[in-house]
Amino acid sequence: MFLMNSLPTPNESIPHSFSSASHSYPSAIPKPSNAGNAIAAIVSTKMAFANVRSGPGTRYRPSADLRHLTLVAYYPDTRTEDGWVWIEQYAIAGWVLSSVVTFEEIPAAAIEQATVFDQQTAVWIEYADALVYESVEDAANALRRDAPTVTQVFLKVCDWSPTAGAQWAGYWDTHRALAIDSPTHIDRWAAALEQANISLYVWADVHGIDLEAEGALIAEAVSRPGVNGVILRLLPEHWRKIDIQTGVTSITPFMRQIHRRVGDSFPIGLAVDSRVVGRDVIFADEWMPHITSLHPIVDWRARRLSPEAAVAEMMETWGAFGKPIYPVIPGDADALQLHQVNALAVHRHRARGLSWWRLGTISPVGWSIIALQTPTGMPPPQVDSTANAAYGEEIIVKPNDVGFNVYRFGDPKPDEYGIPAPSPLRTIHGAWGWSAFVKKGEINTSRVMVRWSPALSVAGLYEISAFIPARHARTQKARYRIALGNGKSTVVVVNQAAAKNQWVTLGIFELDSSAIHAGAVYLHDLTGEADNMLAFDAVRWRRVITDGSPLYVADGYDAPVGTVEERQSEKVWAGEWMDSSPFGKLYFVGTPNEAYHTGADLNLPRNADAHTPVYAAASGMVTFAARLPVWGNVIIIKHDPLREDGLVLYGRYAHVEDIQVRVGQRVTRGQQIARIGDAYGRWAYLLHFDLSPTTILEQNPAHWAGHDKEQVFKHYLDPREFIEKHRPPR
Repeated sequence: MFLMNSLPTPNESIPHSFSSASHSYPSAIPKPSNAGNAIAAIVSTKMAFANVRSGPGTRYRPSADLRHLTLVAYYPDTRTEDGWVWIEQYAIAGWVLSSVVTFEEIPAAAIEQATVFDQQTAVWIEYADALVYESVEDAANALRRDAPTVTQVFLKVCDWSPTAGAQWAGYWDTHRALAIDSPTHIDRWAAALEQANISLYVWADVHGIDLEAEGALIAEAVSRPGVNGVILRLLPEHWRKIDIQTGVTSITPFMRQIHRRVGDSFPIGLAVDSRVVGRDVIFADEWMPHITSLHPIVDWRARRLSPEAAVAEMMETWGAFGKPIYPVIPGDADALQLHQVNALAVHRHRARGLSWWRLGTISPVGWSIIALQTPTGMPPPQVDSTANAAYGEEIIVKPNDVGFNVYRFGDPKPDEYGIPAPSPLRTIHGAWGWSAFVKKGEINTSRVMVRWSPALSVAGLYEISAFIPARHARTQKARYRIALGNGKSTVVVVNQAAAKNQWVTLGIFELDSSAIHAGAVYLHDLTGEADNMLAFDAVRWRRVITDGSPLYVADGYDAPVGTVEERQSEKVWAGEWMDSSPFGKLYFVGTPNEAYHTGADLNLPRNADAHTPVYAAASGMVTFAARLPVWGNVIIIKHDPLREDGLVLYGRYAHVEDIQVRVGQRVTRGQQIARIGDAYGRWAYLLHFDLSPTTILEQNPAHWAGHDKEQVFKHYLDPREFIEKHRPPR
């Protein structure tokens, strides 16, 4: 089984929560010499994390944290009378109180028939235009050099569209040196990867409209001597168009077409949607006799699920078929969530391994985790991690911002009164607080192109992402072109229909700030899908810092309300400020709004707080600033990593008015961001203030746990207690 052994970066991952205040601690108590054998387990914490201390007691120094649903090695023979036990996790080692954690032991692996995907590390390649390498050989050598644990590449070789029919994948690419235009190009990939000691597997999207034509190309691809297996991806948006009679009767002849070329023992996998809908619309029972493995696509972010819920759903949907399961994981996800998915999928649910989507969008943190995979079930006690990526400055260009330009082609001339023809773009108001444009795709000729241009201050490595709204974005063929400078560009195809109010990574690129239009992103309406809407929303550039030193750090936290003197006071809620609904308290008892409170409700007597300023509790970046149902106006700030331990928190400032910041804006501690409001008359005047150590508020700014007390403590911290322990130096 694979274990991702990553020591995550300070600002991306398994952070610490210990206080920076000066204390006198007893000397550390080391690991006992008679500790016995370690047991591998998934640790569940009662709160978002559990303190690891230098000795078996709360009087000892807190040195690190265990995060919920991650892998750990613990030593039951070290348990003290009062319940402390020695644990080891990556570079963390120390004592944890067993009453605040539960260890779910990992059973020994069952004896199962092996497949070619067992104990392997695979990355997916979709389009040549998404890659920045000059040649196939450059791509293979880069994988060998920068990701030595990668042993398999899943290369897309063909596809189908209504206008072009079944074609080699290069039909939709412009990067000819890497494109797949014929079987000989597959041979070239196979030879280059073999030189790098990497095995080639091919894959294709199967649409079901013309299975004979699709099958002919796939059969030709799998018969090439360097191809070791094939994966067929079946997306529900394709197969829901197929009637039952066609689906049931055409699958077996399609698979026989492949088996005739390579035999019945050739490895054939099925990449599928992890949800029930992904099973029901593809006629799953008809495929099972012909395949050897399942590769469910698990992306919890688009559906605002926890990794635990998404993995459980995957296993419930696909586990009953009795096929080996290898989940497909987004390589640009949060590092803590990647650790959780690994622990849950591989070690709780016995998936046989993971593969990573996809080359060109895997983040530096994702690559560092891939590089530390090992086929063992035990976390080594000390691992020097290479997960040293952090993010620096961030630029967001939204529709109608400076840097956003619309170009129209072939528009009719103004009428006889000089009134120009109406724009083909339709304006929609997005849930994230700004407007976007949408229009139907074109089949033959582009009518509109949009350009987003950043004002880059320095050259460097940048992660570029496009925001996809939840409504109207239905195209599966949005072709974003990224200008790399010096006349070079690359194209990334995005399935907008799969994203809902989500930043989708286009790639990570080296950009020269002095080059004209370097980093500019272009999107035109030529999708080949006349009936599907295309969205033109925001684009984000984040500078990647690879030396492990975050460009921005937080020196501490202050209260978000009060005068300067009150916010700098030793008492957190100073003066007459009070918290009318403390953290974790059941309030509105006996009413439809009854719930456990996720933060603090800060106000003054007799509505004296009405319209008073709200300040950023710490420095950071605004990720959300808009009105939400029930909540009124809400601001979410991703606060910078704490200087002393790297902990990143998301702050939610709710029921506010007079918002003075925008998404993508950096703020400093003590900067005014809004005023206290009443959610347009729904609530009394107060500031609802949360601090979360997870990404839940980035994914869902309106998250509310209600009666689920466990979720409150998993996703939120007591803001008064946390601020009290993490004050800035004065």
